[in-house]
Amino acid sequence: MELKNYLQIMFRWFWLLVLCALLGIGSGYLASRLQQPTYQASTKILISKDILDQNSQFAAMNNQQLIDAYVQLLTSSSVIDEASRRLNYEINLKELGSVQQVRSTNVIEVMMEDSDPQRVAAIANMLVEVLMDQNVQASGYVATEENIKNKITQLEGQITALQTQYIQISDEKLQSQLKQINDQITIAQAGIVKLTSEIGPLASLIRMSAEQSSLLAEKQAHLAQLQSQLSQYQQIRLSLDLVGKPALNSNDQGSDFRLQQLQSTLDRFQKTYLSLLENLQVVQLAHFRNTPTIDQIEKAIPVAQPVRPQPTIYIILGGIVGLIFALGMIFIIEYLDDTLKTPQDVQKTLGTPVLGFITNMKPASKTEKGLPVEGQLYSQPSDALYALRTNLELAATHSPLKTLLLLNLAEPGKGKTNMAADLAVSFAQSGSRVVLLDADLRNPGVHSYFGLANENGFSDILADSSKILAAGQKIEDLNGMTVITGGNASPVTNGLLRPDKIGPIFEILKPQADLIIIDAPSSSDAASWVLASKVDGVLLAIHSNSTHKASAINSMEQLNLAGANIMGVVLYRIPHDLVYYYRSIRYQRWHSKNFESFRLNFVR
Repeated sequence: MELKNYLQIMFRWFWLLVLCALLGIGSGYLASRLQQPTYQASTKILISKDILDQNSQFAAMNNQQLIDAYVQLLTSSSVIDEASRRLNYEINLKELGSVQQVRSTNVIEVMMEDSDPQRVAAIANMLVEVLMDQNVQASGYVATEENIKNKITQLEGQITALQTQYIQISDEKLQSQLKQINDQITIAQAGIVKLTSEIGPLASLIRMSAEQSSLLAEKQAHLAQLQSQLSQYQQIRLSLDLVGKPALNSNDQGSDFRLQQLQSTLDRFQKTYLSLLENLQVVQLAHFRNTPTIDQIEKAIPVAQPVRPQPTIYIILGGIVGLIFALGMIFIIEYLDDTLKTPQDVQKTLGTPVLGFITNMKPASKTEKGLPVEGQLYSQPSDALYALRTNLELAATHSPLKTLLLLNLAEPGKGKTNMAADLAVSFAQSGSRVVLLDADLRNPGVHSYFGLANENGFSDILADSSKILAAGQKIEDLNGMTVITGGNASPVTNGLLRPDKIGPIFEILKPQADLIIIDAPSSSDAASWVLASKVDGVLLAIHSNSTHKASAINSMEQLNLAGANIMGVVLYRIPHDLVYYYRSIRYQRWHSKNFESFRLNFVR
């Protein structure tokens, strides 16, 4: 089938294509309006491990195996259940999301869908958070770290208690020493004041006795001693205030020993504390090196626009689906349709050339008396009849064509009668003497076409052949045109249509006409077989898009059995838009080739 044939089919079913496309577009729009909006959020995480790791359970894995392991971990029930528990919302990862590696990289993308944009972003981020927590818990270093941290915490409490106790005792002793020093300073200051007051009067004497001089020297020596002691006491107090610690002395050995023990224990605990901190750093460093690192490089954020539905896409897809559905329907209809439509169908099925194309027929206009109006005698365009008449004349070049049977193939139809009448008129106008014989006794129609009486016709001739001359009716507007109508048919009339009856009638009519055109019943009628066996040529009329191939083949076989000389086929009731295609140059070449082959066979 050529491209033009497909285009013709599409043009013929254009209304169905448009209808289905509009229905698809409407359905797509309605579906987009009724569907609940779905929002999408995604987050990306980077998985990496230390290349120097040789001891952990991940050391033997390559990058791809490591990524696959974390993809499986993200989709595991432990991660999903924990994330659901934290969000207080059940997560169905199979229906609402996907976890996949990003193009052979160490990046994993978590994509979630939900009807709430805020919730879908929270779900994606929570899955990553739970994965990070479980990644830390999966390492064997966690227990060691927790143990060291517990010891550090315990030791910190003990150090704090010792420091508190040491400070308390130290403060008590410091306050006691400060009190003693202050008391000594007060006593020394009082003694100095007293001695100063006593020395003053003695020193003012001009003449002193030996006893007075000795007393003055004694008091002055005592005053110097008190001043020296006062200075020492003041320095001790100043030292106590600045240092903040009590001074050790032999007078309170018990208190000093207790402070020394506390200080020693505190120093030991502090050294142990520092050692634990160093161990913790070592364990954490080993944990970092031997455990893959998960970094959330892109957080999931709420989006404003839903990913579904998208009305534009739904409308386009709906229109496409509608067109596909329409094309499927057209294909099925065309595939199941076994009627003859084109000349190619006729040639392929019947092996007979197409001699003419007749468009959809319209009844000829009539006058008030029932006769055709002048200038409107034809029910068909003149060019179609001219082409058909020319092809018939070419076929009869080497063999006289005196009797032509126009036979409707496969099923009866009024189009065949109009075609026979138009063809007869066309020959008559070309100057030929034409007799149009209505042999369709079951459904005669020629008299209606010309507006003639149907009282004495072919059925009457069959009953009495002497009436043959009286049965012919002349057409006033057409010289040489004679019409023999069907006549008054009866159930017995068809039985009279026998070969021995038909032959003499044709022999009588042939001298009176150049061409006898017989409008026959359908090919399924036995009367048509009898007529076909007695005429010079048979022209088959096929109703386009109505005649089935199987029935046409059966009718052709029956006609061949009757010995009919089938000249060709005329397609009628063809849509106007297809007539021009059938008359194209390409088809004319095809037609000429096949007609020449038919003509040579006819001559033989």
